[in-house]
Amino acid sequence: MKLLSTLFGHTVGLRNFLYDKKILPSFSSKAWVVSVGNITVGGTGKTPCVDFLLSLLEKKNHKIAVISRGYKSQKKGFNKVDKDHAHAGFLFGDEPSWLASRHPNVPVYISPDRVKGVLAIEKEFSPEIIIADDAFQHRRLLRDRDIVVIDATEAKENYRLLPMGRARESFDSLRRAHAIFLTKTNLVTSDVLRWIHGNIRFNKNIFNFEMIVDKIYN
Repeated sequence: MKLLSTLFGHTVGLRNFLYDKKILPSFSSKAWVVSVGNITVGGTGKTPCVDFLLSLLEKKNHKIAVISRGYKSQKKGFNKVDKDHAHAGFLFGDEPSWLASRHPNVPVYISPDRVKGVLAIEKEFSPEIIIADDAFQHRRLLRDRDIVVIDATEAKENYRLLPMGRARESFDSLRRAHAIFLTKTNLVTSDVLRWIHGNIRFNKNIFNFEMIVDKIYN
């Protein structure tokens, strides 16, 4: 397992090097692209953070669109989420459908290929800003801002690279990020927070979020 993690790390490092040196090409959108991603697999609270950003941007009357991979969606290719469909969560994925229902004036799209998806959005909607959900590693799409979401409750051992841990990239990759959203900070000890902050020392734009149970839904 350790050998596989080492090989995985070298592969990720080489790929990032090729993009950093512009040997691998990246697509630039006409819109301002904001990526919200993470460095571990699984949920870190990205979708609530996208919801938070949309709420802020809508107050400024920006023309916004969202693009998501559409994890576990039944629709294939590029699709606009129909929030009113009886089986929206099944067809488009639960997270894109939730965002669409929360922000009815913001079109939400799913596309496994983010570059093709952004091109299609530009033709259909011409937004000022596109928020790309879960796109920190999707470097074929150039971003104007990269936000990385880190779950404060993630176990330390999970930051070992795949397959030993759950990390897609090491903490060093946070050098690429413009801001860090640290979630669930109220659910861990001060020692854990100090450990996390020590590992994300490359980035000074850190925003702490708490998670509070507001209601129970059926």
